Amino acid sequence: MRHNISFTVLIGLSTFLCCGQQTTSTLNTMTSTNADKLDSAIAEAVEAFIKAGDRQDITLLESVLHPEYRSTINQFMGQENVTVIPREVYLKLVQDGKIGGSPRSYQIVHAASLGHTAQVQVHMESAQLVFNNFLSLVQDTKGKWWLINDAATAKPKS
Repeated sequence: MRHNISFTVLIGLSTFLCCGQQTTSTLNTMTSTNADKLDSAIAEAVEAFIKAGDRQDITLLESVLHPEYRSTINQFMGQENVTVIPREVYLKLVQDGKIGGSPRSYQIVHAASLGHTAQVQVHMESAQLVFNNFLSLVQDTKGKWWLINDAATAKPKS
């Protein structure tokens, strides 16, 4: 855990130092606030992830989840802990019908990309739950975008 925090701080600091030297016009091209400006390949990966969960489609999920994928859930439904679910456990939960299976509407709230890394904030709603998630994506050397982390929040609809 300590290494993850250190790595996150290091990446944030290096991004800050790197981007602080760039012009405003360059920064504007790296950040998007809506789906219209979002790279279509990133948007397709996000949509595939959401639709695969809605349909409990393991094959589609496997095609978009990076081998090192993790779902990170903080204080889920009132719990006090952080739960980290690795890719294989996540796929098993979907396959067993324990998560997913409910259609959700979704809206991309904010998206930012820098090189081969992207962060997308998504608001989703099913009939029972409201989700606000941060999705982290990475691009491989062939140009394919993979979901590597889903920092998920969910609460019952009021």
